[in-house]
Amino acid sequence: VVNWDISKKSQSFKVPYKNGVKPVVVPDYTHVLPGELKDGKTLEDFKAQFVNTDDYVSKRFAVNAAGRHLAEPVAQAIMDLSFADNLHSIRRYALSQVRNTSNESYRTRWADYIISMAKYDSDKLVRTEAFEILGEWKINGARGLMIQGVHYSSYSIAGAALEALYKIDSQAGYQLAKEMVSTDPKANLLNAVWSVIGKRAADEDAQLFAKYVPYIFGNKRYYLASAMHNYLKKVNGDEPFRVCCNVLVDLINTEELRTYRAAFNSILFSLADGLNSNLKSEQQDVSASAKGRLAIIKPLLQKVIAAETDADILKDSNKKMKALFEKQ
Repeated sequence: VVNWDISKKSQSFKVPYKNGVKPVVVPDYTHVLPGELKDGKTLEDFKAQFVNTDDYVSKRFAVNAAGRHLAEPVAQAIMDLSFADNLHSIRRYALSQVRNTSNESYRTRWADYIISMAKYDSDKLVRTEAFEILGEWKINGARGLMIQGVHYSSYSIAGAALEALYKIDSQAGYQLAKEMVSTDPKANLLNAVWSVIGKRAADEDAQLFAKYVPYIFGNKRYYLASAMHNYLKKVNGDEPFRVCCNVLVDLINTEELRTYRAAFNSILFSLADGLNSNLKSEQQDVSASAKGRLAIIKPLLQKVIAAETDADILKDSNKKMKALFEKQ
């Protein structure tokens, strides 16, 4: 550690080579200096920094640099090191750097790493992130692991495994979600179960929402409302649409927390707004369906407005209602 006494706006400092080897300089080694640091390191420097430092921030800087230049072999080597690092927060950060890549060669290179992390990593958040990536990348070779993962004791891992499975095998993911409903799933697994059911939008599942939603409370209701929103946008039958809309209305009118009630209210209005847009479709079946479903949803919106006691929500709802049906 070398202390630099910074007393001027512009100063220069020199660090000597040791045994003829160029030093890897980590400015502000304790990471407390305010301001923006531009250290001009090459990827080779960042690799050396990763290998020779133990703290999270120094390693994160190296992984971030690698993530911006994944085409470079040295950057890929840094990622390889980071997936096996002893800091779970670095392993997780490394996953976030490759998560959104669409390059098949990168996916092929790191698929086995990520499968191993999903299966064996000691940190549940790392395993959760790994499962999410396997789903987004549609790694079919991880299908069996995903099915196994749905039954893990960690709800975070199990939920991620279920969502991942649905992305590569929607039928298998949907069937597992239906089976899990009756097992009283908790936390992230509960959210994933209803998310999958909502995305699948099978006609018969309107009754499933009607059966379980009245017994779910707190922030779990928010995830149920989001799942119903997806369901209502995709479901084919008008009667299931009617049933699920009524469930959503009951959810709104029985919610005591103002913020949640406003959020659920917005979902119903967003649904109606989408239907209103579909009235202009050149496809007659689409416009006819929208017209029929707006006839279902309009009195339900009126019911929600009639039951609302909060002045701000009521004002906003009346404004939306006027704008919505003046368009027709």
